[in-house]
Amino acid sequence: MNERALTKELAVEAWAKAWNTLDLAHLEPLLAERVRYASQSILDEVEGKADVLAYLAWKMRTVGRLPGAAVFAELGELATHEPCAVMARGTRDALAAVVLFRVEGDAIAQIDVCTVAPHPREARRSGVYPLLPPY
Repeated sequence: MNERALTKELAVEAWAKAWNTLDLAHLEPLLAERVRYASQSILDEVEGKADVLAYLAWKMRTVGRLPGAAVFAELGELATHEPCAVMARGTRDALAAVVLFRVEGDAIAQIDVCTVAPHPREARRSGVYPLLPPY
């Protein structure tokens, strides 16, 4: 268990740390056993902790091999004050997705990667990229 109760803000921070370092160790302990991962860019949801971790590990390995394909995960929020991660690829301003979370108890139960609705440009950006140096 975590020292602090898990909130959406902490889920967003863990996701951002994982992507900014390409290290799932920041995210893995927070995932529910029956976590669901959905993305507007894939047809089927990924269900279950082991399968979600395997899918994310594959994505991170792929990103790590591509020249100039750096990924940036920034803390943000939507106009509704919903905490989110704002994802960018290549540069910090090449926005690609907004990532939303549902937390149940002390675990992340759902991860939603949104590329269209809400659009990444709709997020309020903080300029905070956990575990990355400032510009």
